[in-house]
Amino acid sequence: MSLRPIGGIFLRLDASGNLTVYDSSGTVVAKFVGGLFSGQFNRATALGTPIVNTTSTVLVHSGLYAQITPQVSGNILAFIINNMANNTAGDGGGVTLLWRQGAFTPSAGSSIAGWTQFSAPGFLGTSNASNTLFGSVALGIVNGLINGQVYTIAPGVNAQTGGTLTPNFNANGFIVFEI
Repeated sequence: MSLRPIGGIFLRLDASGNLTVYDSSGTVVAKFVGGLFSGQFNRATALGTPIVNTTSTVLVHSGLYAQITPQVSGNILAFIINNMANNTAGDGGGVTLLWRQGAFTPSAGSSIAGWTQFSAPGFLGTSNASNTLFGSVALGIVNGLINGQVYTIAPGVNAQTGGTLTPNFNANGFIVFEI
């Protein structure tokens, strides 16, 4: 049994014919056992304190964020699902996903300067009556990130044309993982 270096990834074939794949630090990232593949699931945990409301019609940080370090592919998939309401009838709002290299803790309502948008704006819903809930979803993929580097993913929010947008963020509805 021996390790063979291949660009920072190491493969080990045991006597039973099972193949184990290790990263450069010796962490198991995938296995082929009996012809079946099993891989490591790299998922980030949502952190932060969600914004209560905003009157901003330009994108601002929601207060939620997740930090992830790609290990294998350098590709990240993120999505957020939430409900929102606007206190102005006929108005709405939206959510958009942002990323930035490094470990950041964006606070609710802060500027998105220096961040890269990687999803189309989530559903810019409108309410028929004030404070009527509407759903909003944003989904995005970032490709070509550097494995082993930390990235921060964060949703941004904005009111559509005015009024007070009240997003109902739940950390369980904000998912970030490596694909």
